[in-house]
Amino acid sequence: MKIKFTREAQFDFRESVKFYEIRQKGLGEKFSEAVKNTLYFIGENPLGSEVKYLEVRVTTVKKFPFTIHYSIENGVIIIFAVFHNSRSPRQKDIT
Repeated sequence: MKIKFTREAQFDFRESVKFYEIRQKGLGEKFSEAVKNTLYFIGENPLGSEVKYLEVRVTTVKKFPFTIHYSIENGVIIIFAVFHNSRSPRQKDIT
């Protein structure tokens, strides 16, 4: 199934990669790989994650405190957020 990021989700992902890379050389790449592996799982099992709110499914990124929020629209997986678990949902409207 095709996966498409919203502009906001793409920004969140890139900023998180930069943050981890600044913290420790190579950690940004490890985070990026973990997200890519999670996206592969979502692409292969789009209905495999629980619906949490408003038809949005949420999947945890392994080894990092992030979740990926997505829905399926017209046969396309739309990624709404690559969301750090310690952030307040009120900081950013992801729906």
